[in-house]
Amino acid sequence: MEEFEQEEGISLVSIIKVMFRRKLLLLCVTIGVGLVLTIAILFGYNKIKTNYSAEFTYSEPNLMEGKYADGASFNYNSLITKANLLEIKNSNDKFKSVNVDKLLDNNAISINAKYTETEEPKLISYTINVSSKYFSSNNQAKEFVKSIVETATRINSDKILHLKFSNYFESYDAANTLDLKLNYLKKQYELINKQYLDLIELYSNYVLESSSKSLMSYYLSFSSTFFLTDYSVDTLYSNLLNKVYILDYDTRKDEYEDHARTYKALYETNQKKINEYKKIITDLLAALPASKKDSLDISVYNAEISKAVLENIDYEKMVEYYNNVLLIDTTDPNYDSFNKESHDFEKELDSSKNKLQEQTDIFEDLYIEVLNDNNNAYYLNSNVIKENGNIKTPIAIIASLALGFVIGCVVNLVLDYNKLSETPKKKEETKE
Repeated sequence: MEEFEQEEGISLVSIIKVMFRRKLLLLCVTIGVGLVLTIAILFGYNKIKTNYSAEFTYSEPNLMEGKYADGASFNYNSLITKANLLEIKNSNDKFKSVNVDKLLDNNAISINAKYTETEEPKLISYTINVSSKYFSSNNQAKEFVKSIVETATRINSDKILHLKFSNYFESYDAANTLDLKLNYLKKQYELINKQYLDLIELYSNYVLESSSKSLMSYYLSFSSTFFLTDYSVDTLYSNLLNKVYILDYDTRKDEYEDHARTYKALYETNQKKINEYKKIITDLLAALPASKKDSLDISVYNAEISKAVLENIDYEKMVEYYNNVLLIDTTDPNYDSFNKESHDFEKELDSSKNKLQEQTDIFEDLYIEVLNDNNNAYYLNSNVIKENGNIKTPIAIIASLALGFVIGCVVNLVLDYNKLSETPKKKEETKE
């Protein structure tokens, strides 16, 4: 009971005096413990608990839409496959210490995509997360993550360099009839025209550094060449049909008879398809009450009908063309002159083909330049990676010194505990 009363008599001032009595010891303990704890936090706890994250986007729209420039699928999970990580590790000596197997086995690396929160989600960015304990330094992790991200741009760059848009020229050279040659010219023109429009939709009126000319300027030059001049595919097509040009009719009449039958069969098949789809639509509508007819989705059938109708417009023209071809009389005195005109027309096609080849080459060059200029990765953090889950250095130092100070005070109290009990005794003696 006496001891309890004695302890209750210890004043706060006495405790503080004892805690600070050995100032040098308090300072040494505070600094020593603070240093040890700071090192333990920064190089122990943080090494285990820190997670690096890198949020990034690609400026090349195709990559943000899940495909490469050539249309091949781009799956962002392919960036962190074992094969790719090993390739990155082996590409640079500074990555030798990275243990790819442990990184994957312990699920220490992941990638995800962020989308807009709308009815039609749109990709905003990708994020790579990786544990810091598998890297020797922040800089090594940063460079490794950059290499992962830029895998896609490296692959895309290689695909861009190998892109070709001369798809139909070989077919043109192999074709042995004027209508086929013209058909391939038309398809080649439509291909380049569509590619221009797609590129303008993606990059708007982009100005090329090499020429200081805009995409629209190039497109107008291309379209005017094949709409307003003798190279016009439509003009050549009209001349073919109206003047019934044909090559070597006298030696290939049987072949042209086959062509006539083929186009007629294609036309009839399409006409049958059109009638069948129309009947399906009629039957579906008849089976529904009036209140539900407007909600019936027949867009698929209408699309097929529209496609068949457009094809039949061309087939009908070719049926008429070959019917006219089969009326040619090789005994007519004017036949030799007509035959020469047909070969001259072939030369016109060749000239148009050469001009179209020039325009195709121009487009290929500008396409490669535009895509390469925009084939980059951009990071939302200026340092590429951001540290998460760690204790920041200033906080670690302050917290460690604070704990060291507390421990130093406790050490002083333990060592000089008897000094706390001296003061009450003296007071008691004085009272007696």
